[in-house]
Parts: sequence; C-alpha cells; structure tokens
Amino acid sequence: MESISNIGISEAQQRVEQTPSDLIDPPIATRAYQVDENVIKSFPVEGTTVVHALSYGESLWGKTGKVIVQLPDGDIQNYFLKVVTLGSTGRFMCEGEYESLKEIYQVSPDFVPRPLAWGRYRELKPEIYFLLTQFRDVGDQVGPLRSYKPPNFPT
Repeated sequence: MESISNIGISEAQQRVEQTPSDLIDPPIATRAYQVDENVIKSFPVEGTTVVHALSYGESLWGKTGKVIVQLPDGDIQNYFLKVVTLGSTGRFMCEGEYESLKEIYQVSPDFVPRPLAWGRYRELKPEIYFLLTQFRDVGDQVGPLRSYKPPNFPT
C-alpha cells in the first residue's frame, strides 16, 4: 500500500498514520548510539562534545534521538536528532523540515523547537540524512480539545 506521497508504507505504518483518538505515551530515552561525525560538526558552538546519545521516541521514517552535549564553557545542552535512511527522499525530508521549522520559528519561537542544522552523514552508502534541533521534553499532553468558534462566525 502507498501513502499520499507515493512512498510505500507497511500495515503498521498505515495504522499509525491515522489520527489517534487516545493519548499517546510521552517518548522515553532508551539505548545509546554513536553520533555521526558530520552531526558533531554541525553543532552550533564549535568545540561542543557529545556526553551521551540515546534513542528517543519513535519515527515512521527513521530514527530519533536525544543528544546530550557539553559546550566549551562547561554548560550542558540537549539536542534532538532525527536520522532518515531513505536516500534522496530522506534528503528532501530533512531539508524540508529544517526550512519549515526555520520559517515557523521566526514568527512563533514557542511553537516549534529551534532548528539547528540538517545534512548528510559522513558515510556515502547508504545515503543517510539528519535533522538537528533544540530538544524539547514533550512531557504531559494537553487536555482535551474544545471547539472554537471565531468571533462573528455565522451559526
């Protein structure tokens, strides 16, 4: 089966692509992994080092992680890393999300995480791309949605 974007998806992905009606559990950090050299080079502050990197949450199209770093001045920061292994499709996904986040962040910085970088992993095969943003702890979800009627809306 294919999604709207004509990218083949599995039955499990089809189920997840439907709008959930139940609360979704907040993501949790799990197993450690190695951060690619090109991701490290893209950190916004030169000389930043990785303290720890953990898988974090789930993604239909790649892997997601929480990268804990130490800045040269000793401060600790957390970054969110998305890694996509879909070749040129992954490139368009990471670049598109980065550019979209950048525009949204300019007008509403509280609405999205600050985008930091996107790029390609150092290894050439397979083509692997990444998106790096400010980390936001998702935590508890918002309460139930209420219907909203704009002022002067005809009834």
